[in-house]
Amino acid sequence: MKDYTLELEVAKSAAREAGKKIMEVYALPFAVEIKKDASPVTQADKCAEKIILEMLLKEFPMYGVLAEETEDTSERLTKEYVWTIDPLDGTKEFVAKNGEFTVNIALVHKHEPVVGVIYAPVLDQLYYAAVGKGSFLEEGGKKHKLTPSSHSAV
Repeated sequence: MKDYTLELEVAKSAAREAGKKIMEVYALPFAVEIKKDASPVTQADKCAEKIILEMLLKEFPMYGVLAEETEDTSERLTKEYVWTIDPLDGTKEFVAKNGEFTVNIALVHKHEPVVGVIYAPVLDQLYYAAVGKGSFLEEGGKKHKLTPSSHSAV
């Protein structure tokens, strides 16, 4: 089994850096544009995605990318590994300034997720997992191992 430590660490760093930029925009007045699909987009979405792409592709230039604010191309379909990125999941909540938004990054290998990172910048909570490593939450400078619930979702 491949060790995804480097991919996980780079994705965690990218999520945190994107979160910093998002919070800079969040603290100031910002414009809201409407995309073709009628969903909102802000400078925070665009800047966060740029940061994430630069960091991921610097380390993994051979991986494909599917990112929300970047036009999709069929080239990624030829790649064994593909990063999937939502740089600001919850743009409507960001615009409403209710704090309920995240940075989402995943790495998919042959249609199976192998790394996942979710960062909630308002709460400074970083959730992450990788195949063979378990899942964790970092908050308040502490790392907590997460365990699956024994309760079934209804």
